[in-house]
Amino acid sequence: MHVPIALGTQTGGSIVRPASFNGIFAMKPTWGAISTEGQKVFSEILDTFGFFVRSVEDLQLLADVYRLRDDQPPRAFEIQSSRFGVLKTVQWKHAQRGTIDAINTATRVLRLHGAIVEEIYLSSNFDNLPLWHKQIMNTDGAVIFYNEYCTNKDKLPGVLVRYVENQQGYTHKDRLDAMDNIARLRPEVDEILGRYTAVITPSTPGEAPEGQNTGSPVFNTFWTVG
Repeated sequence: MHVPIALGTQTGGSIVRPASFNGIFAMKPTWGAISTEGQKVFSEILDTFGFFVRSVEDLQLLADVYRLRDDQPPRAFEIQSSRFGVLKTVQWKHAQRGTIDAINTATRVLRLHGAIVEEIYLSSNFDNLPLWHKQIMNTDGAVIFYNEYCTNKDKLPGVLVRYVENQQGYTHKDRLDAMDNIARLRPEVDEILGRYTAVITPSTPGEAPEGQNTGSPVFNTFWTVG
């Protein structure tokens, strides 16, 4: 890293994915845990403030600075007999060889140290989460960037122009339905994930792409939308 700490926001995967590509530590807190006031957000529903650091200790330091608190007090942790879930999500078909090997290696190492590792399977109710994320991101982006579209359309990236012009054809009802569907799934996923000490899930399809492309967020949107 060129700096010890960096701050950012995630709408699709802009914290988790670049951290993975660069081999550093990052944290995307629960939505709304840190205020985005004063920042130009992409989506008022999705944008989450988070940070990049060099170590787990630095994550704890920033969590303390921003007064992040768990609902439950921290418990003593030992890998042996701890229960881990491996959750591949509906997007697993996009996983490249490196990601598959990394998940398999993590599973093997945890079991060698005495942990219980189980694969988690979600119901088909969760299969539309990527679509609902897209509907919210598109419709929010259309509102957020409308002023820039009116004044400096030629300077906006093409993707933002498409959002404002609603080239996807998403309606306000699509947005509201997406939000309602996501809310209905929260208690279900909370109950499933609550069975485990931690859940392991991919952050990227594979290695970082060459050039300026930041890669695909397919493994991030599933979680950002929650």
